[in-house]
Amino acid sequence: MVKKMYTMLLLMTFILISFILTGCRTEENLGQFWELKEAYHQKLLDDNDIKEIAFYHNNNISLNTLDEKAEKQIINSRYFEMAAEIYPDGSKRYPRLAQDEIKIVKYYGVYHSYFIVMLEDVYDSFLEVEEDEMIGHTIFNYVNSNRIKVWVKKKQLK
Repeated sequence: MVKKMYTMLLLMTFILISFILTGCRTEENLGQFWELKEAYHQKLLDDNDIKEIAFYHNNNISLNTLDEKAEKQIINSRYFEMAAEIYPDGSKRYPRLAQDEIKIVKYYGVYHSYFIVMLEDVYDSFLEVEEDEMIGHTIFNYVNSNRIKVWVKKKQLK
């Protein structure tokens, strides 16, 4: 009886340690990011979408209706993307990355089920330089090197 209890205690300890070491992660990457211009050229967004997004962006308007579930999925995708980045020597580019270090700083809405966002993380250092980007016939005015991203859920990818 004591041997069974000892075995059971050992097994439970092993499971607990495994759970802690894996960071309690059962999540997976649920989407991918596209540059805004790339999404336009791939016809994920049309001219009217681009004009509306540019209006919000150029007038420094950020919508605040992004639901918590979508926000977590988008941040989770960026986390997985960054966690996969490695240097040529095989070392991780972001060895101490945590999801709470990634933020959605601008939300421009959902177009054809694609989320339009601007992200930042503690590792970013954007150049403070004004630059215009032409997408279709629409100009986006940027005040630094950060760019708008289009997040596409995995199940929407072809």
